[in-house]
Amino acid sequence: MADRFDKFSDRARRALQTAQEEAVALGHGQITAEHLVLGVIHDPTAVAQHALRRLHVNLDELTQAATSAASQPTPEPPGGLSTSARMVIELAVDEARALDHHYVGTEHLLLGLVREGTNALAQILQPQQDALKRARAAIRDTLNAGPSSAPVLRVSQPASSSLHPAQDASPEEHELLIHHLSAFLADPTSGPAESEAGLFGRLSDAALQVFQSAHEEAQRFSHNYIGTEHILLGLVRDSQSSTGRLLGDLGADLPKVRNAVEFIIGRGDRPPGDTPALTPRAKKVLILALDEADRLGHAQAGSEHLLLGVIREGEGIASGVLESLVVNTDWIRTQLLESLGQAQVPPTPARVSRGGRSALLQAQLVARWYYHPQVDTEHMLVGLVRERGLAARVLEDLGVRLAALLEHFEALVPADTGRPSQAALGYTLAAHAAIERASWEADQRGQPRAGSGHLLLGVLAIEGGRARDLLARLGVSPEAVRLAVEPLLASEES
Repeated sequence: MADRFDKFSDRARRALQTAQEEAVALGHGQITAEHLVLGVIHDPTAVAQHALRRLHVNLDELTQAATSAASQPTPEPPGGLSTSARMVIELAVDEARALDHHYVGTEHLLLGLVREGTNALAQILQPQQDALKRARAAIRDTLNAGPSSAPVLRVSQPASSSLHPAQDASPEEHELLIHHLSAFLADPTSGPAESEAGLFGRLSDAALQVFQSAHEEAQRFSHNYIGTEHILLGLVRDSQSSTGRLLGDLGADLPKVRNAVEFIIGRGDRPPGDTPALTPRAKKVLILALDEADRLGHAQAGSEHLLLGVIREGEGIASGVLESLVVNTDWIRTQLLESLGQAQVPPTPARVSRGGRSALLQAQLVARWYYHPQVDTEHMLVGLVRERGLAARVLEDLGVRLAALLEHFEALVPADTGRPSQAALGYTLAAHAAIERASWEADQRGQPRAGSGHLLLGVLAIEGGRARDLLARLGVSPEAVRLAVEPLLASEES
């Protein structure tokens, strides 16, 4: 990361320093995306603030929203940059590269914040894709025309929608669910009347047992909260349950998960007092579990749905634990949904190299940014360029630049205007075929796994999708790509 900070402009460095000072002033042990918001808007002479004025953002209200959001608890251990802050910086560097800028300024940090999507600035500027276009346009106008004199409006921006995957449940119903669950954990012998249970009544006995076990695990670690890691511990504690057996078979048994949790976050300093509260991510897992039950047409959410919720949430300590134990969550989701009688979106193929997997992950991120429900060949093409491996180098030599590629991508495949889905992304039939073709290309050369070069050949060999159309707009033919890629495949990492 150090080499990247060397490319930051003086104003961007001051913004990062201000973010650190804001974190210290607020008594926070970690710099989050919210602190970066406060740092970026601190300098009234920076490009970022002029761009925000062009976007008619109320800076006073943004400051209040970011300060309030920064005060929310985070399950991550203290120290350094949080996951959200690291993502903002990665995306800022990416924006600078896309614009062919040889520095990272406050304007790139601003675009990184918009793309990260969970911070106060991104929430005020929702919907995200429209916000990104408007932010890029405002920055371009600011850089071309100099400082803007646009006034800062003193009117409130509409608040963004909170997580609401269960379409028929209101935020108040979610709050009531958490209230009833907390009361149950404090006294399992009590419970609301059936007519008043609401969403709580949709939790099966097995799901409630998981939360009881999670509560006990939190107490065992002297933690004063219940996080995703405790829910995971609750899922593996019953080795005879379907989820316990599944996780145990993959090496995520109770002793190993406990050791991983202790290694990642450690133990508390003192025994917890009253019933610990659920962290925001644990609440999200609970709501996602109910949503999984909804999608499957199940009246109640059980332990399997909770594990699906943990996998879908994807950013909590539980995900870090599973990653540290080298557990394939795609495969888990497949097995769970097959056992629950539901066809599953495809997992990341096993016969794809690390670089190929990285490109497919980038393709998934592109699909999410544009609110697309599936990964198609055009997302794969953009993902290959973003991955910056062999495929990206070949395309760059052929004159393909990420900024131009994204411009044509947005013209061909505009963002979906509907509510973004929290569900796991699937692959279209064309994308499936492209991956299969990539594996075939690797087989033909006696290579065990398909890398980014093989994936590029696979994408361009398939008639479906719009990857070929994208390259045609840039004046690049599939034949030219194949001629450039084939001599380099022997050196690609497998």
